Amino acid sequence: MPFVAAAAGAAISWVGGAAAAVGGALTGALTAAGLSAGTAAALTSAAGTLALNASLALAAGALFQPRVGAGGSPTAFKADPAAPISGVMGRFGVGGRQLHGNVWGKGNLYLSFATTMSLGPIEGIAQFKANDTVVTFPGPDGLAASVEPYKDKMWMTYRLGLPTDTALQPPSGVPDGSPSMSEWTTSHTTPGLAASFWTLKNNSKRASYESGVPRPLWTLLGMLVWDPRLDSTYPGGSGPQRRDDWTTWAYSENPHLHALAWVRGHFKLETDGSIDRTKRLAGVGAPDAAIDIASFVEGANVADANGWKISGEWTTSDDKWQVLAAMLQAGGAVPLNRGAMIGCMTEAPRASILTLTQEDIVGPVRIGVMASRRDRPNTIVPRYRSEPHKWEEVPAGAVSAETYVTEDRGEPRTREVSYRYVGGGNAAAKQAAELAAYDLANARETLRPSIPAKPYMLGLRAGDAFTVEAPETGMNGQKVVLMRRPFDSASAVVTLECRSETDAKHAWALGQSASPPASPSLTAVDPTPPAPEATEWSAVAGTVTGSDGSEVPAIVVTGGMPDGVADQIVIEYRASGATDWIEEVVSTPELAKKIISGVTAGDWEVALSYRRGNRTSDRLVLDPVAVTGYSLPLDQEQLGDALETADVVRTAPGTGGALAGDLAVLDEADTAQIAPNAVTNSAVADTSASLTLGGTSFTTIQTVTYTSTGGRLKVRGNFFMTVHHPSAGGISARVRIEQSLPFGGNLIDLTYDAIGGDYIQGWQTPEATVTLAAGTYTFNLIVSLSNNDAAIQTVQGRTLSVEEMKR
Repeated sequence: MPFVAAAAGAAISWVGGAAAAVGGALTGALTAAGLSAGTAAALTSAAGTLALNASLALAAGALFQPRVGAGGSPTAFKADPAAPISGVMGRFGVGGRQLHGNVWGKGNLYLSFATTMSLGPIEGIAQFKANDTVVTFPGPDGLAASVEPYKDKMWMTYRLGLPTDTALQPPSGVPDGSPSMSEWTTSHTTPGLAASFWTLKNNSKRASYESGVPRPLWTLLGMLVWDPRLDSTYPGGSGPQRRDDWTTWAYSENPHLHALAWVRGHFKLETDGSIDRTKRLAGVGAPDAAIDIASFVEGANVADANGWKISGEWTTSDDKWQVLAAMLQAGGAVPLNRGAMIGCMTEAPRASILTLTQEDIVGPVRIGVMASRRDRPNTIVPRYRSEPHKWEEVPAGAVSAETYVTEDRGEPRTREVSYRYVGGGNAAAKQAAELAAYDLANARETLRPSIPAKPYMLGLRAGDAFTVEAPETGMNGQKVVLMRRPFDSASAVVTLECRSETDAKHAWALGQSASPPASPSLTAVDPTPPAPEATEWSAVAGTVTGSDGSEVPAIVVTGGMPDGVADQIVIEYRASGATDWIEEVVSTPELAKKIISGVTAGDWEVALSYRRGNRTSDRLVLDPVAVTGYSLPLDQEQLGDALETADVVRTAPGTGGALAGDLAVLDEADTAQIAPNAVTNSAVADTSASLTLGGTSFTTIQTVTYTSTGGRLKVRGNFFMTVHHPSAGGISARVRIEQSLPFGGNLIDLTYDAIGGDYIQGWQTPEATVTLAAGTYTFNLIVSLSNNDAAIQTVQGRTLSVEEMKR
């Protein structure tokens, strides 16, 4: 399966107590793990390490080929004094590793081999072949059945690798059997290792085995493993198995269960069913607390549903990480580092658990959109181990897709991929083809976004799927799978490193649809801002009193544009039934209220749109406004001056605005009880005097206290700042609006860089919006500089206001 750099880049090591036997001479019976004392060499002690090396941190999307097989061909009959420990998974054929071989009997007519086949315990031996001839051993002392050419010339006994196993011995009472075999006694036991004792007899003319020792091949039903699903003590499990009682374990061909056993480690087994975790024989040896067992259980269910099985032999001469990756490859999975835990991600349809929008993103999004040609094949020839071919690795039929060939402009791009732990007959060929199809499809998952997000996204875990709904990034409804989520505690930014996820690939990979989906791509980014929402604006009829005391009909437009949507607000109006719009104002984003005068009595339509650059959104046309010439008792001093100087009308807290006691509630703007032109409460603190800043120290330049009835507050600062920095190097100013305790914190934090590194001069207008419960709150406007070298550092005309945005 394709490997993403999500699980690489760390080195995790567990040492299993005292000495963990991981290799060494197997020339005699084994001793280090409580085995026989008659061995020629003991297993060496070593600390096991799962190395997630940087060298394995391949480019995202690259096909990852686990490198296993350092122990040599599993089907070879090997005489290796430094042979590693090996273990058979599922049904698989091995040639065995010779512990001891010697001739004996009259004229050395007998030749016997003590051979290990796998770490135990195993389920059993399904079949034995000598030179491709199936041989059974039902007779005394394991005498071969009447099968030519081995009738009366071959014996075999075996052990399954239990800790109680006794020593295997050559056949007794055979003709010409004296002198007996030397250098091998009843003290040469092999507890914990599945082993056989194989004896051949030649005739006096040395003609029985003229071609030499026949090639042996044991087809085993491999190691017993723990299945959490069959353990009633595991959450969701049901059955008699127990994780720390090996006598309850069972034979399994499930790739994820063998991968879980490898991560937990293979240790010395005691006769009472317990496990001596101070003597690790193979595997990682990670404690259960450091393993995401649930991810392996989930993968085991998927493998069972798809009919995916494991068949192969691991050895301790292979890198532990590579072995784990190869095991999971057989189950359509890859290893993952999930919050300092070893887990896995298995290919299966995933539900999107959330939608990530622009509001969740805190910085620029980087997206890899194309894998290299080498990592983007359109044809894969899968290789697997075939039982009819003596368990040798053979190619299956090529897996290709016309969709991908077309995307590559007809250029064939073929790769061979070995699925080292997939083996068997026709079912294995089908499994290898399905895994190859997944590899093809995943090589086409070329969108690799890296998204800086807010800290609450730490709740996501590697392997989770979610939808990105951020058109500004080119991802408009794009489903992705999280591979890594590094967290920068200094900036409180979670970086989501993802891979695109196309749901339709699963049906194709499993043969349920004829063609794969097209490769994912980014959507075109439309810079046009969205149209205003109907809940954002309203318009009601009103009047304006002229200087001569006459009342002029008007339309009062109130509302607000969400932050960051556009650069300008466009307000238009026309008489009902008219064709052309009259553009009344193009205002800044802060506009909260606009009064349109110069209209006559009658029905009028008002439209609003948002503008960014030279692109304007669709119009929001409000309900018609019936304008009449009725009079209102307006306070000319409060309202008239404000109309001449600003778009937004503010009053001091408790004054009641234009009409004492009335608050503008936008949802009720058309009710008779709410007088047109009513305004919202606000508070303003204004100081014109100049104030010198304190360099790098934070200087509070204005404070305002406001009693809110509960809701959204807009806090806005305004001041004139002069900073002159003649010294070498630049300078910048940091401006913050803070809410004092309780429940305080920064509402906005801005940085202004000096022009040419020397000057900052002009009006600064920071603004923030916060929603609070009813209560009294204090807000501070604070300024600091990046260094203390400024010759001039003053602020004046310092204003801080709070406006209650009634909705």
